[in-house]
Amino acid sequence: MKKRIISVILVVAIVFGYISLSRILSDGRKTEYGFSKNGIAFSQEDNDITDSVISSTPYTLGENENYKLEITNQADIQIVSKTSGQVWKAVPDNNFGNSKYSSSLILTYFVDEKTKKTVYSSQDAVAKNQFRIFQTENGARVEYVFGELTSIYVYPDIISKDRLEMYLDKMDPEDGEYILRRYQLYVLSEYEKNEREYLLSLYPRLKEENLYILSDISTPYMKNRVNDIFLGAGYTEEDKKKDNGDFSADAKNPQSFKIAVQYKLTEAGFTASLDLENCAFYDDYPIANLQILPYFNAYKKGEEGYFLLPSGSGALTYINSTKTKEESIELPVFGKNLAIYPQNDVADNQCAFPMYGAYKNGSAYMCIFNRCGQQTSIHAETGQLYSTVYPSYSIIDSQVSSLKSEAIIWFSASELSTDTIEAEYRLIEDVTYGDAYSEMARIYRESLISQGLLAKHDVGKDIPLVANIFQTINYDTMQFGCFPVNKEFSLTTFEESFTIAEELSRLTGNENLYVLLTGWNRKGLGAQTFNKPSYSKIAGGQKGLLQLQDRLSEKSISGYLDVEFNFMKPHSRDGFNSDTQAVRDINNAVVHVERYNPKLDAFEKTFLQLISPAQFKKVFDGFGGSKLFQKSGMGVNQLTQLLYSDYANGVVNSKSETIAEISRNLKALRKKNISLIGDGANVYSLNYLNILNSVPIASNGDNFFDEDIPFVQMVLHGYLSYASAALNDLTLSDDTMLKLIETGSGLNYRLTMNSYGDIFETDYSYLYNAKYENNKESIARCYERVAKALKNLNDKTMVSHRHLTDEVVKTEYENGTEIILNYGNSDYTYNGKTCKPHDYLRVDDSTRSESN
Repeated sequence: MKKRIISVILVVAIVFGYISLSRILSDGRKTEYGFSKNGIAFSQEDNDITDSVISSTPYTLGENENYKLEITNQADIQIVSKTSGQVWKAVPDNNFGNSKYSSSLILTYFVDEKTKKTVYSSQDAVAKNQFRIFQTENGARVEYVFGELTSIYVYPDIISKDRLEMYLDKMDPEDGEYILRRYQLYVLSEYEKNEREYLLSLYPRLKEENLYILSDISTPYMKNRVNDIFLGAGYTEEDKKKDNGDFSADAKNPQSFKIAVQYKLTEAGFTASLDLENCAFYDDYPIANLQILPYFNAYKKGEEGYFLLPSGSGALTYINSTKTKEESIELPVFGKNLAIYPQNDVADNQCAFPMYGAYKNGSAYMCIFNRCGQQTSIHAETGQLYSTVYPSYSIIDSQVSSLKSEAIIWFSASELSTDTIEAEYRLIEDVTYGDAYSEMARIYRESLISQGLLAKHDVGKDIPLVANIFQTINYDTMQFGCFPVNKEFSLTTFEESFTIAEELSRLTGNENLYVLLTGWNRKGLGAQTFNKPSYSKIAGGQKGLLQLQDRLSEKSISGYLDVEFNFMKPHSRDGFNSDTQAVRDINNAVVHVERYNPKLDAFEKTFLQLISPAQFKKVFDGFGGSKLFQKSGMGVNQLTQLLYSDYANGVVNSKSETIAEISRNLKALRKKNISLIGDGANVYSLNYLNILNSVPIASNGDNFFDEDIPFVQMVLHGYLSYASAALNDLTLSDDTMLKLIETGSGLNYRLTMNSYGDIFETDYSYLYNAKYENNKESIARCYERVAKALKNLNDKTMVSHRHLTDEVVKTEYENGTEIILNYGNSDYTYNGKTCKPHDYLRVDDSTRSESN
């Protein structure tokens, strides 16, 4: 019997020790992200209106001139329009026997490293009467408890033989026998030496006294009965703390969670936020994600409309009777976290705006993540019963790791990744199918302006051309056939860069040309000195670079020097210490970036490493004070497009902290009057940039989408000048040029004067088609056509975009100019004027004249 008990204890110890693996980091520090250590229970407040809600449903929580916020006896909100009577409901009327459809909150957590579990508010909280509703100003806080209300249990996990017998004397004999069946008595003298040593390592108190250890209490019924028996014997919470001592700190906590969601009525709709102060859970069970209002205003079978999703430039997914397949998509706002997912495929994952929208039956709504976009993924799904779009909030970062002994192991970060979580729902009434997303763009633009994230810039009247000229790259080779060396190859000298710029300026006009120099430093692209500028001698050295800056300035051409803030390829003398300054994943391994190789059609692991966000300031300070940037602006590259965390040695630098670090340093550069160009359009960077580069003109092309729209451009046009993604990557067809016109985009090209024959053997295979001589004809053809179509419109707001037919699109600007784009194979007549196939028609409001 004793051997069996010891064997069980050993097995349990091994299992629990293994389970702790994902939360013990390289420095041996255990995670500390649980909100609760002493139990989980509802708040005790005078504003508890649960009973009133249950007896009077729906219950009015607040109202204003436009809307009324109500809550049902199942703790689900609904919004009622006071003008139209329309109702937006948190959950559908019919759940078809599926708890997810009737849940306002869905929580997924890790039971252990291999297993996730999902619980639903309707089934796992409301149906068990484990919810409370508290009145707040113009709204309510709803508290859900999943699992057990742990603080109601006062029985001990460990208690001395003498003390238990004292309480047994106060119990009925039958109850006393029940208690004794729940506890196992340990008497140290009854065990052999090696067993005694092990038991003492678990329970040091056995050296002084015999102990009863709780061993059989697996069901809620058992827990309730044991608890009632101890309470009846006069046992208290203080007694429990005295008896448990240090043991309770190591005991496995129950799978219990208290989540509090705050709803508040606004003039335009309502907000739904996670009330962290009233949440509680244990770090034994990391929360993977929370979904709040996952079936809000869901589409039931037969209803038609669309989702607006911010993939790339923006996309629509149609909801209609032909959608019978179960399909879904997940879009991580601001893209994937490269510290966890190292594939650097920005184009496929770009999601610059933290929002989404939905339209059906003459109304629409937008969901805007004003303060939590960095930890939000947008989920959308279509199905036969319901189609819906909703946010999923990451609470604790986690990643998958494959070990030799196990197929999949999940590692969780050592700290909460959560900042304030709040989603703002803007309701839009009386709007047509075609106008809804244009109205959403207007609303979102005004929202960004009101938050100070977007301001009117001097963008000029005509579209820009960004010439991203690459100077040098480094490559590995063998010297004398046996010594490995790293050498530098000149793709474009500084003198050749001016030749390219001068020729392009004759096409664009000086004021519309932006020259972005990349790889101008010693060893070239991917190998800048970490804390100060260096200069490529084979490209022309410091003297050649200064002369180039002066010559560009004399011609009033905007010049920018690209600085790499995100990636480093460590070399012996670059000033970058991989051990202390590189990003590490949750398993504390240095992150090596993977890049797509078009020749192999696959991602390859590179030598490039991510620079820790904690080191951004060092790069800013080292480069921002250089005299180079008194003459040229600074290219901050993908700093404004990539967002990642750092988990070095168990200390989490969250994405929220990364945003704060980026914003602080961009602001400091602007105070020095340094002009900035950056990639993408992540909203936290917009107000600091003079021009945006690499803004996508389409979605990521997922089959889930039915139509690409220029939503990002509709928000930005006229306020901030922007250029497209690099056109080297696209086939320059007539339709590509129409897409540039449709999105109001400037042009962006990667350019070199020379080619490197073994480019596919380096990390820079994406430069294989950048040679200027091979691109200049298409640049001229494309710029002339797009610039003519968009002449004098670059400073005008794009106010409308809509389909006239399946193949014909119209954009309209604030001055009344209309541009018709015909992607079809037949003529299209608009107001008596003909738009030819794969061509455009421009109609100016002032003269109503046709031009194309």
